[in-house]
Amino acid sequence: MFVVTQYIPDQDGCLRPKVPTVGPCEHSDGRPCRIFSDHDRERKTGPCYPIRVVRCRTHNKSFTLYPPGHVPHGRKSVGNLAENGSSIFGLTGTERFKGTIFDAALDADKQLFWPLENGDFHVNPNIVTQANYLNRSKELLGIQPDISDEQRFIISHILMVSVTFLLDAANRMLGKVDLQTQGQIIREILEKIPPFESSLFERFVAVGTYLGRWAHLHVWDPVHQYLIPSKVAQFYSLGTRASPG
Repeated sequence: MFVVTQYIPDQDGCLRPKVPTVGPCEHSDGRPCRIFSDHDRERKTGPCYPIRVVRCRTHNKSFTLYPPGHVPHGRKSVGNLAENGSSIFGLTGTERFKGTIFDAALDADKQLFWPLENGDFHVNPNIVTQANYLNRSKELLGIQPDISDEQRFIISHILMVSVTFLLDAANRMLGKVDLQTQGQIIREILEKIPPFESSLFERFVAVGTYLGRWAHLHVWDPVHQYLIPSKVAQFYSLGTRASPG
């Protein structure tokens, strides 16, 4: 289960989650959820503060509460959102993707390659990390070689990018492509994505859901006390090849 909620500073300045009163399991059998906080997971990366794990006593299910912009098993965010879930407006072009996993590609495009070695992996990621982030970026943009053209057609619609442009970019990624060229191709796709700040994170998440990298996204609305399924995934009626919890 993949749940995103706001993280708000407490009186000591520590970020604490708005804990949902229900989970994605609420509609599984008609019984009401009984949610309690289980523990906090310490993090060195993505994000660099503890995130909450909660459990439903009724359905015996646990799930992590991810801050806005973050995804399961991710070391960096895939969307540029504030901890309270608000969009960061006023950003244009590739500025919209700074501080996210796409930093690796934007640096590579400028021939800014991360160090060959580092003293602290989490503070100073190295060239291997940069290459890994490039691969994840290619996946979220639908240009990894193991993604089919049929899947690229769906992904192009999710990201609102020309399918012809995406197919051409995927072809340019075939074979042995250096990091700078990979970064350039990724940057060109990012520039083509329309400036829909309010749903950009959901669109990248929808691609990951479609490819089976994580479960369907649910976002907790603390004002209306409602767990909202991803509107993007619903609009495209996305299924998954697998649905990890």
